[in-house]
Amino acid sequence: MSPYYQPYSGGRGVPFGFHVTWTRTVKWLMGICTGVFVLQLLLGREGLGWFFAPFVMTPAEVFAFPPRLWQLVTYMFLHAGVRHLFWNMVPLFFFAGDVERELGTKRFLLFYFACGVSGALLSCVVRPWESLIGASAGVLGVLVAFAILYPHAIVYLIVLPIRARYLAIGIAILTVLWAMEQGPDSRVSHWGHLGGMAYAFVTLWVLPRMGWRVGLPGWLSLPRWLSVSRWRDRWRESQRLRQARRQAEVQEELDRILAKVHQQGLGGLTESERRFLKRVSERYRDG
Repeated sequence: MSPYYQPYSGGRGVPFGFHVTWTRTVKWLMGICTGVFVLQLLLGREGLGWFFAPFVMTPAEVFAFPPRLWQLVTYMFLHAGVRHLFWNMVPLFFFAGDVERELGTKRFLLFYFACGVSGALLSCVVRPWESLIGASAGVLGVLVAFAILYPHAIVYLIVLPIRARYLAIGIAILTVLWAMEQGPDSRVSHWGHLGGMAYAFVTLWVLPRMGWRVGLPGWLSLPRWLSVSRWRDRWRESQRLRQARRQAEVQEELDRILAKVHQQGLGGLTESERRFLKRVSERYRDG
């Protein structure tokens, strides 16, 4: 049993229906992929399909100088056709929400894109001549994650019930077989799919059995210096200290002027000191 296993909260299984609650993150991922695909169609009809060429994962460009490392992520938002998009979005819709709720939004996004990057890198190693588009590596990584987190959940393939772990194992076996017999001109990147699935398996199954049992491995978390909340807290603290210093300076000047008034009377004050007292008295009166 997986150390991540918990009783599945969605009921007896995941039927092929639309009652599954999807998260805002999943909506954004699906919306961006769909929007980019619509843009691909529109620009393609206008002869502007070349616009997306810099975002396709092309090994020769990824490892060129300067390297186009962004392609390791941007390729996940491009798709070759309606069926390609559909069969990537369906598993994302049904499985990603539960995976995100288990891992948390930040770690889910890091996990999802790490699966995509792993698939792209494995494809680069095995098939360096092959360009890559599609969210399949990330989506299949999410499917494997769901099977590890909820191995006994029942998934209905149309009308056929199957446990999540057996579904993931079956897809993995088929993907390995397809990858082994894949020809040089194949348009499906089975090795990319394997890379995403392998990353999910190693991260959520192998590493926990080697001592990584809390959430995800620490190296998958964002560096602390990239934390938005950390920089926001630092800015608030700097503002608080600046205000405290300003108030201390005002109080020090006020004490000096009051001491002078006590010794010399109001007549001994300069014009600037009078204006300062007026400003301070107005501030206290308004406050």
